[in-house]
Amino acid sequence: TNKKGRSFGHVTVSVVFRPVDSVARAELPGLATVSQPDTLVTSSLDSTSKRSKKAWKKLQSSSGIQPGENFGVLELSVKEGRDLVAMDRNGYSDPYIIVKYGAHEVYRTPSINKTLNPKWNCQCTLSAPPPATSIVIECWDKDQFTNDDFMGSLAYSSEELHIFENGSIWCKLQHVASGEVLLELRKHEPTQQQSQDSLSSGDISTLD
Repeated sequence: TNKKGRSFGHVTVSVVFRPVDSVARAELPGLATVSQPDTLVTSSLDSTSKRSKKAWKKLQSSSGIQPGENFGVLELSVKEGRDLVAMDRNGYSDPYIIVKYGAHEVYRTPSINKTLNPKWNCQCTLSAPPPATSIVIECWDKDQFTNDDFMGSLAYSSEELHIFENGSIWCKLQHVASGEVLLELRKHEPTQQQSQDSLSSGDISTLD
């Protein structure tokens, strides 16, 4: 618009944000990145980051984590499930996966409707938990009007992650009659630069 108030048209701008692998590997404590290699499902990076930061605050108080302390990066792939238990009257479930550090949720996949063999194809990069904290994988059935139904769980310590060194494996869900989840978890120890960045930046997980 010029000084006389006349309009000369408008411009429409489209912006596309693409994930950069080098950024995903440079996370500071309490942050998370999400990528979806398959268009079957979608997930919110913003909600995952907030969930991870909230969990990190709780871990700080319960595990004595010091400000700026860095335990490396955990790369998590939740690919698919098979032979899951049917929780709904139609003979199916609407399964999703929750990842916890101990009792604190850090990541959640979308739910897949009406299936016992879901394909989530979700990948997430998280700040790794302290060595003594278990990584818990839970499967749930999404319900619209009632509480979600438990469909099994399993847990790993940091020392047990070596079983994934050759790639994804089928992991049997515990506390249920049937069900397996295809997972891959890889922990990367913090580099010297990441540790220095964490200390110089302070504990970013305490930011609102």
